[in-house]
Amino acid sequence: MLNPVVKSIDVLEFNKRYHQSPLTIIDVREPTEWDAGHIPKAIHIPKDSIKSCIQEKCPDFSQPLYLYCKGGVRSLYAAQLLNELGYREVYSVDGGFLAWMEHGFDVMV
Repeated sequence: MLNPVVKSIDVLEFNKRYHQSPLTIIDVREPTEWDAGHIPKAIHIPKDSIKSCIQEKCPDFSQPLYLYCKGGVRSLYAAQLLNELGYREVYSVDGGFLAWMEHGFDVMV
């Protein structure tokens, strides 16, 4: 099977969608990073746990999922894994949490 291309989304477009309707947002960073601050309404599933935990938290394979990490690398990896597991609409947020904070968007501590 060919690996599907991982979709990415610009942080500005992500913020727009975030405010338009409820999204399923997954923070794939480590627990210490999550504890220091995260995007409100995000679900925390560290990258190394996503394969074993995702179906419990997100059982609908057609549900759009938005993943972020600190800068965008781990979320790309996790998005690729979710594509391989059969999730059909997975996005990696370009620039991750750093870009989110640089734009001054809401952060939950």
